[in-house]
Amino acid sequence: MDAGRAAVSTAATAAKVVRTAGGIFEETQMSIAFNVNDNVSISYTDSSDTYDAQSEDDADVSMDTEMVQISYSMGGMSISAFQVDVKNPTYDSNATTHSATEISIGLAF
Repeated sequence: MDAGRAAVSTAATAAKVVRTAGGIFEETQMSIAFNVNDNVSISYTDSSDTYDAQSEDDADVSMDTEMVQISYSMGGMSISAFQVDVKNPTYDSNATTHSATEISIGLAF
C-alpha cells in the first residue's frame, strides 16, 4: 500500500503509521484453520508487514505477527482462547515485543 505521500528520511527505530507515513507498506499473511470436530476448531496465523521507506539511507522494517486460536462450543456455551505475539510493533525496530493471551467464555440462555 502506497499512501502517495512523499517519504522523508525515517529512522528504523521510529514508529510509522499506515496512511500517514511516506514509503510503501507490504504484507504477507498465511492462515490455516482446522475443525477437529463439530465442537472444536484450531487456527494459526503468521503475518509479516514490511515498511519500505523507498530511500537508500533507511533500512526496511518488518512487523511480524504470530497468532494461535482455539475454540470449543457445546450447545449454548463456548470457550475461546488466543495467544498473539507481535515483533517490532508500529514498524519500530527497537520496540518491545508485545504478547497477549485471552480466554473467554460465552453463555446463551
